[in-house]
Parts: sequence; structure tokens; C-alpha cells
Amino acid sequence: MSRSELDKIAAEINAHPTERQYFDNVNLTNLVGEERAQAIELLLDNVEEGAEWLLEFTENLLGDDWRRFLEGRLERLERSEHGYIYISYMLYRFTGEDNYIERMKDGIFYGDRSWDMRRSALGRVLKRILSPMNYAIFCAKLLEVETSRQVIKTALLGVCNYLYSRDQKNLPEEFEIIRKMLLLDSDVERASALNRIHGLMKTKKA
Repeated sequence: MSRSELDKIAAEINAHPTERQYFDNVNLTNLVGEERAQAIELLLDNVEEGAEWLLEFTENLLGDDWRRFLEGRLERLERSEHGYIYISYMLYRFTGEDNYIERMKDGIFYGDRSWDMRRSALGRVLKRILSPMNYAIFCAKLLEVETSRQVIKTALLGVCNYLYSRDQKNLPEEFEIIRKMLLLDSDVERASALNRIHGLMKTKKA
């Protein structure tokens, strides 16, 4: 019976979003022993890749075993690996400890620039956790090293929304100019854009 529950979980993960049942057909009490461990590992593998929709179900399945599965897994991960961000996020959800937020920041800052879910981690997950000011400060710092076009736009929106105290979906003209400067292959233009951002941040905080 427990094997069929594991199969259901695997099928649900692989299902098209419009066909998901969100595990309504899975009975957690039937998952025990090694098969439960296999289900947890399967779910965590997908959470590591940014499958936020699996978080709540995975946490329910982990129960009191969260520390055994998550802490060891995080210690085995390099901060540049995809899972570093989302396993840190799960540990933050379980503990509320700020050090896991710092690990999330490290995962975003030093992470794989080609991974699309890093943008989601910045623009959705971290944005929910941090205050607007602290989020903007991190975004401004990230812009100093960022090369991904989409992450640059997301980080600029974080700064912009803090400066103008509203949640905007598109960059105003001044920030669109800054975005283009950051994308140029010119240290002078990038430095000028970053100086403008830091100047605006200082004015806001003053």
C-alpha cells in the first residue's frame, strides 16, 4: 500500500499543473520506513529546483524529522548549488532563525546565473521575508555583481519599489535607463549606474 502512495506522489509531481490533485489522494499514514524516506528525498529534490508548490506537503510529510533531513542536506550543498536557496528557506520556515535568511541571500548572490528559479527566489520568496528596506539593500548589493538580465530587472524593481513606496510591475524611465547601463559591457557605465542607485538609496534613508 505504501508503495502505491509513493507512486501517487511521483505521478503528482510529474503531472501537468492543470491536472494536479495537490496530493488529495495521498494518505500519509501509509508511508512508513524506507518508502517514506524515498518520498521525502523525491520531494526535496524537486523543492531544491524551486518547486514552491511542494513546500507545504513536504513539510507535512517531514513532521518532526525535518531537522534530520534538512540540516544534513544543507551542509552537503555548496552555496552555488540550486538547493542551497530553497533548503535554507525550508529551515527558516521551521525555525524562524535569521541565519537561514542569510544563507538564502548567499545562495542568490553566489548562485548559478543561468538558473531561472533564482529570480523567483529573489522576487517572491526573499521579498516576502524581508522588510522593504532590507530587501532593497540586498537588491542594490546584488546589482554590483549580477549579470542575468531578468534578475537585474527584478533587483531594480526591489530598489524602485522601496524608493517610491509602491509595488510596481514595470520600471519607471529613470530605472529603465539604469537597467540598460548595467547591461552594457562597460565598467564606466556600470559604475555610474551603481553610483546612481546608491545615491538614491542614501537619499531615501536620510
